[in-house]
Amino acid sequence: MRMRRMVVASLETLLMVWAVVIGPFAWLLRDGLGPGATDSGGWQSVGRFLMTFYWGPILLALAGLRFLAGRRLPGG
Repeated sequence: MRMRRMVVASLETLLMVWAVVIGPFAWLLRDGLGPGATDSGGWQSVGRFLMTFYWGPILLALAGLRFLAGRRLPGG
Protein backbone atom coordinates (compact mmCIF):
# COMPACT_ATOMS: atom_id res chain seq x y z
CA MET A 1 0.00 0.00 0.00
CA ARG A 2 2.86 2.38 0.76
CA MET A 3 4.49 1.80 -2.61
CA ARG A 4 1.25 2.56 -4.41
CA ARG A 5 0.77 5.82 -2.52
CA MET A 6 4.35 6.86 -3.17
CA VAL A 7 4.14 6.10 -6.90
CA VAL A 8 0.78 7.86 -7.25
CA ALA A 9 2.00 10.89 -5.28
CA SER A 10 5.15 11.08 -7.40
CA LEU A 11 3.17 10.93 -10.63
CA GLU A 12 0.74 13.57 -9.39
CA THR A 13 3.66 15.82 -8.48
CA LEU A 14 5.21 15.34 -11.92
CA LEU A 15 1.86 16.13 -13.54
CA MET A 16 1.50 19.34 -11.56
CA VAL A 17 5.06 20.47 -12.27
CA TRP A 18 4.69 19.66 -15.96
CA ALA A 19 1.38 21.53 -16.25
CA VAL A 20 2.09 24.50 -13.98
CA VAL A 21 5.81 25.13 -14.52
CA ILE A 22 6.68 23.76 -17.95
CA GLY A 23 3.33 24.59 -19.59
CA PRO A 24 3.69 28.38 -19.43
CA PHE A 25 7.26 28.18 -20.77
CA ALA A 26 6.08 26.02 -23.65
CA TRP A 27 3.33 28.55 -24.40
CA LEU A 28 5.77 31.47 -24.39
CA LEU A 29 8.35 29.67 -26.50
CA ARG A 30 5.97 28.07 -29.02
CA ASP A 31 6.68 30.67 -31.73
CA GLY A 32 10.38 31.04 -30.99
CA LEU A 33 12.42 33.96 -29.78
CA GLY A 34 14.65 36.43 -31.53
CA PRO A 35 14.74 37.48 -35.17
CA GLY A 36 13.50 34.09 -36.43
CA ALA A 37 10.28 34.23 -34.40
CA THR A 38 7.01 33.59 -36.22
CA ASP A 39 3.42 34.35 -35.26
CA SER A 40 0.79 31.68 -34.89
CA GLY A 41 -2.88 31.93 -34.12
CA GLY A 42 -5.95 29.77 -33.66
CA TRP A 43 -5.53 26.01 -33.88
CA GLN A 44 -2.02 26.41 -35.26
CA SER A 45 -0.92 27.97 -31.97
CA VAL A 46 -2.50 25.12 -29.98
CA GLY A 47 -0.73 22.52 -32.10
CA ARG A 48 2.59 24.30 -31.76
CA PHE A 49 2.08 24.62 -28.01
CA LEU A 50 1.37 20.92 -27.56
CA MET A 51 4.49 19.96 -29.49
CA THR A 52 6.85 22.49 -27.85
CA PHE A 53 9.09 20.32 -25.67
CA TYR A 54 6.59 17.55 -26.60
CA TRP A 55 4.44 19.06 -23.86
CA GLY A 56 1.16 17.47 -24.97
CA PRO A 57 2.36 13.87 -25.46
CA ILE A 58 4.30 13.93 -22.19
CA LEU A 59 1.25 15.28 -20.35
CA LEU A 60 -0.88 12.46 -21.78
CA ALA A 61 1.76 9.87 -20.86
CA LEU A 62 1.98 11.14 -17.27
CA ALA A 63 -1.80 11.21 -16.94
CA GLY A 64 -2.04 7.69 -18.34
CA LEU A 65 0.63 6.41 -15.96
CA ARG A 66 -1.15 8.08 -13.05
CA PHE A 67 -4.41 6.43 -14.04
CA LEU A 68 -2.81 3.01 -14.42
CA ALA A 69 -0.90 3.33 -11.15
CA GLY A 70 -4.13 4.12 -9.32
CA ARG A 71 -5.89 1.15 -10.87
CA ARG A 72 -3.28 -1.55 -11.33
CA LEU A 73 -0.71 -1.31 -8.56
CA PRO A 74 -1.35 -3.64 -5.64
CA GLY A 75 -2.39 -2.25 -2.31
CA GLY A 76 -5.78 -0.76 -2.68
